[in-house]
Amino acid sequence: MSRKRTLKEIQEDIRTLTRVPSEFIHAKLDELAEEVGELGNPGWIPCSERLPENAMNVIAQFSDGTVTELRYAGNGIFEGIYEYSTRVIIAWMPLPEPYKEDN
Repeated sequence: MSRKRTLKEIQEDIRTLTRVPSEFIHAKLDELAEEVGELGNPGWIPCSERLPENAMNVIAQFSDGTVTELRYAGNGIFEGIYEYSTRVIIAWMPLPEPYKEDN
């Protein structure tokens, strides 16, 4: 699934489903449910798959299961109070967007 679609585009697909055969509706609803789930949870990215951009703050998971916020310094090094390498940190995810009050 591509994460490039917006929630508005997904909602438009849902509206379109009222005009198509039921077999297509069920298949499309399953696909849309998966996309909505991905929008709500960016998920963990294994360090073996790819690393964050340099100087990016991320949520990192250590090999022992501990989770904390760290800054990726580049060259396989994460910084916090101490420096950690990708041998100790197994996965990361971007920080969520900051909370904004509705006005």
